[in-house]
Amino acid sequence: MAFTKKNFGGNVGAGSDTAKLFMYKTADTKAATIASGYFNDLADIVKVGDVIIATTDTGTTAKPYIIYVLTNNGTVVTTGFAAVA
Repeated sequence: MAFTKKNFGGNVGAGSDTAKLFMYKTADTKAATIASGYFNDLADIVKVGDVIIATTDTGTTAKPYIIYVLTNNGTVVTTGFAAVA
């Protein structure tokens, strides 16, 4: 599957000079969601340092991951991640 913008929301911290916090839910796998380039459609929204809490649902349980924006050149968004226990 691919990124679905309607499942993306948030922007906690808007209007400030801090990192923003977003939420995203998908049926995509963890591997697909954390792959750099997955969030390229958001290149005009997210900035370096922003955080996305993504919940992936592989059919058995929902598992959240913290994804952070490492680079954004205006077209390609590179991300890193940390699992949430």
